[in-house]
Amino acid sequence: MSLKLRTSLKGLLFVFAYVVSLCAGGVLYAQETEVLSGTYTKAPLKDIILDLEEQSGYAFFFLPDWVSKDTITVTFNEQPISLVLDQVLEGTALNHYLLEKDKRIFLLENTVIYDELPRYFFGRDSSDVPNVAVGRTRRLPPPTFFNEDIRKTQKNQEVVRVGKADATQLKQAYMLNGTAVNARTGEAIEDLAIRLKGTNLMALTDANGTFKMELPAGYNVLSIRAMGIAATEREVIMYNDGTLTFQLEEGLQQLDEVVVEAEAAKNVEDAITGSEQIDSEESKNIPLVLGERDILQVAKALPGISSAGEGATGLNVRGGKTDQNLVLLDDAVIYNPQHFFGIFQALNPFTTKGVAIYKGAVPVEFGGRLSSVFDIRTKNGSVEKIAGEGSIGPVTGNLALEIPLQKDKSSLVVGGRGAYADWILRSLDD
Repeated sequence: MSLKLRTSLKGLLFVFAYVVSLCAGGVLYAQETEVLSGTYTKAPLKDIILDLEEQSGYAFFFLPDWVSKDTITVTFNEQPISLVLDQVLEGTALNHYLLEKDKRIFLLENTVIYDELPRYFFGRDSSDVPNVAVGRTRRLPPPTFFNEDIRKTQKNQEVVRVGKADATQLKQAYMLNGTAVNARTGEAIEDLAIRLKGTNLMALTDANGTFKMELPAGYNVLSIRAMGIAATEREVIMYNDGTLTFQLEEGLQQLDEVVVEAEAAKNVEDAITGSEQIDSEESKNIPLVLGERDILQVAKALPGISSAGEGATGLNVRGGKTDQNLVLLDDAVIYNPQHFFGIFQALNPFTTKGVAIYKGAVPVEFGGRLSSVFDIRTKNGSVEKIAGEGSIGPVTGNLALEIPLQKDKSSLVVGGRGAYADWILRSLDD
């Protein structure tokens, strides 16, 4: 209901302008017999208009918002009111006025008086067929109408009006000369992208923060983006060529703190040269000999470590002898980690967590060893639920159980191994 009423009021205003122009052949001007004089220095436009109203006896009609922002400095001496208004309104958004015989003056903001209504002003009828005049080569754009209901962005930003409407300079598009500055520092913003929303029309600011772009007449929405600047949209109504300054806020994003921790002295305190780490899980990927998993077999694939030879036990590390290696299981010395010519190991593979191998620069806590140190560690049992792992091979069987003693605090790891090669050999003899 409100939209229809607003449209009807606009229609009545234009019908009124149309009738006025038909009756007088244009805008009606009263017989200007009075002359006015005055001097104003940075005076509010509203005060000047009220003063002119009192001197001349004319009744002025306008909206308060139109005259609340401008301050005027002007001097005129014994001039008719029409020339006085031309001087006073120059440089303001009030680009036209209507002076009637009954001593009434209507001030107009970016509104042009037309002698005919624009086509389809009251809507397009389905039976209406466009009728193009023969020989017409130039079609002027209709007047610019703005309705708050067509706004597309948040209404916390004021609509910017650029230029002053002029019936002699109607065009399809007008040139916008703009400048973008930082609202806090006042510095020019370079490489700011200004794009006409819904189109590919775009402009970039230069080193001075200035740009030029041609915009269609009427209502436009500009999308503004730049690194370090808050993304925003501005609504612009182009009445004519004009200038505009964008004052933009910085777009800063608050980040959580980042804590970087490093053990700067670790590389100085601990010698890591020549050390290797092997996880027990890696031993599952190597080929099995008679079904026996052996974490020390993985060590033979490392640089500087080799087998002592066919039919021999032990490892040679960097040319050293087998008795020059120190093998530890949870800090306990294992003197012979392999049995039966290296086919079987002395450790349960299911209770072993991993091994740290030091091929050089052995830490001092291990004592003196000429060749290497194999520091083997037993896995920590599950403290949540009972778990286990086992295997059965051609000559051996392994079993390991993890039993929680107190939930989330302690557990027991039990492992057992057995070999039954003698039973197989006897079966073969039979």
